[in-house]
Amino acid sequence: MMTRALLAELNLAHAEYPSDVPSEAQPTADDLSMKPIYIALVDLTGDALFIEAVSASLLALLEGLPTCAHFGIVTFAERIGLFDMSSSHPLYKTVAAAGDATGALALSDVCPLHRMATEICLCLDAITNAVESLRVLACPGGQRAFGPALEALLQCIASHKSPLNVRVLAFLSGAPNNGTGILRPVELANGAGLNPTTTYYKEKAQQAALLGVGVDIIAVTSSFVGLPSLRFLPELTGGYVRVYDPAWPKSSVLARDLFAWCSQPQGFRGELKILTSPMFRVSRVSSCPVNDAATSALVKLAGCDPFTSVAVDFDFSARFPSVEEPVVQVALTYNHLAPRGASKSCLQRRMRVHTMKLQTAATAAELYNSCNADVVVALLSQKIMRASLEQGLAEARLLVQDFVVLLATHYIEIAPATAAAPRSLDFAFTTCPSIAPLPRLLFGLLKCPLMGTDTVSPDTWIYYHSLFTGLPCEWLHLILYPSLAAYSAQETLMASDLPLSQSSLAVDPASKHAYFVLDCLTRVFVYATMAAVAKGTTLGEALRAARRGRPFALTVTHVRGAEDPEFAAFAGHLVEDHNSSGMSFDKFATFVASEVSKVTR
Repeated sequence: MMTRALLAELNLAHAEYPSDVPSEAQPTADDLSMKPIYIALVDLTGDALFIEAVSASLLALLEGLPTCAHFGIVTFAERIGLFDMSSSHPLYKTVAAAGDATGALALSDVCPLHRMATEICLCLDAITNAVESLRVLACPGGQRAFGPALEALLQCIASHKSPLNVRVLAFLSGAPNNGTGILRPVELANGAGLNPTTTYYKEKAQQAALLGVGVDIIAVTSSFVGLPSLRFLPELTGGYVRVYDPAWPKSSVLARDLFAWCSQPQGFRGELKILTSPMFRVSRVSSCPVNDAATSALVKLAGCDPFTSVAVDFDFSARFPSVEEPVVQVALTYNHLAPRGASKSCLQRRMRVHTMKLQTAATAAELYNSCNADVVVALLSQKIMRASLEQGLAEARLLVQDFVVLLATHYIEIAPATAAAPRSLDFAFTTCPSIAPLPRLLFGLLKCPLMGTDTVSPDTWIYYHSLFTGLPCEWLHLILYPSLAAYSAQETLMASDLPLSQSSLAVDPASKHAYFVLDCLTRVFVYATMAAVAKGTTLGEALRAARRGRPFALTVTHVRGAEDPEFAAFAGHLVEDHNSSGMSFDKFATFVASEVSKVTR
């Protein structure tokens, strides 16, 4: 028997091992409890481009998922359809989509779950044939009964005798317009259009979370979908919101994104517990308040993966004794699914424990020098998005501006002052490198679709809200302020982290064929006046390396001079110049300096 002093979590900063204490009752061997189940909930009312994009994406999932996974397809239009995959030629059945789903025949009565979602390695032909038949079953422009279909599917999952590990991928070509949960367009109006128009989908999200079902919303459309109401489905279950224009980029981008996602390790039925020292406690995890009087918090993560990011707020009840270091311990228990080919086993219950001793700052200067700019902006983004939803976009912009002014004001107070360098605003924060990236990151936050203008659609705003909520800090940096680097014609790195301005593109005549690489996370632009990069070159190797380890498939776009059709998209990311999305960075710095002078006067 191991003594407490020898426990890994008390001796190592990070430990992971099989969990002997599952959070649910032990499943029996003859059910699906320890099998990963993926169910595609497909809208049949989309046009040919939509159906083609969905079909390609489902085939990509079949190629990327572990062969031990179970896969099924449920469709919806005016009626709800499903495939019985028990033979190589799947049988398609439909049931009525009753408004409240009480008068409709239960899906489990039409086809048992183990025949609806079958193992990929055993029934690949049947699943592939079902995907191919979507083109024939499509009914463009028909009624879209998404709400009843979702409810019927959740009831089918709930009827199973043991808890399941399910991920639902809902493909939508437009807003639900039939049955319970109909959604209609609204205007943004300073944030008013960001609020849900019905509580139906939040209630379904809470039901899914209790069942351990992760839900992804995948919209392939340029029209209204209703994300202000639908967002709760992925937000409360650990899923994603993905939005794609059916015309551009190509439909293959969705397929590549899903393949990149499912090729990563997956987690099901996660439980996150956070323990703290007595002097402070967790007050909020991401957008979900924590009502726990003790110094711990339990968060349910129906779905998770290596890119899942959780923001945590703390409340402090007392000052920390100078002799005692505060401690945070994070324990994640989850059902682990290894990537395809990595393991012969399927799901395994695991526990991952991180134990951290945190340093405390005795002075403001020490606090400034110890901060992580990416984390600061990620946490501030959470606060700003809550303000946008509760108080409107105008108030959210003011909060960002106030934060920058206070940051600069306190920096002046701690920065060393001499006769040669009197106390004045150094907006580059040269004496404190840890916060030097903040001005441009916060400027990027002000210019991003979350707060750039009031003309952005509610669907677009909620897409970025969901993206910012779950994106790891280092990737959020590239969304707010993309990385711009310059290479010589010989592909030697000339400069990195260049300002996002047209002036950065001005090169010495001797280097007139220089490359500029703009990394926007999901898309990389290579701006040059010469031929495209060859695969064997140094820059080509760097681009291939950038594709690896990202939460999205990377699209590389080559731009050959200002006359190239793609130059406008490239130049649109040069946010420091004055354009339709707001003031230039120089004017922003002048504004901050003016406000700081008023405070310090």
